[in-house]
Amino acid sequence: RAKNLRGKTREELQDELEANKQELASLRVAKVTGAQASRLAQLSEIRRNIAKIMTVYNQQRRENLRGVWSKNKYKPIDLRRNVTRKQRHRLSARQAASITTR
Repeated sequence: RAKNLRGKTREELQDELEANKQELASLRVAKVTGAQASRLAQLSEIRRNIAKIMTVYNQQRRENLRGVWSKNKYKPIDLRRNVTRKQRHRLSARQAASITTR
């Protein structure tokens, strides 16, 4: 299902997200009023669908931002590589090669 979402545009994802949120709201009302159990089983499915849409939407947004910030010297923290402090502070390949023996 997430595979199908990746081909959609941002507007299509937002429309689908709004539709799922409205469906979730109506299911919550149905739960309070005492609806059938078969209809209430859709609650978790709708929540999962919302999570999938949000995940794909945020991945696309971050990918677009990476393209925008790729040529800049400094990047926002959330777009930087997720590595350990040790890996961030180690010498680059060029620096390591330039060190001479004593």
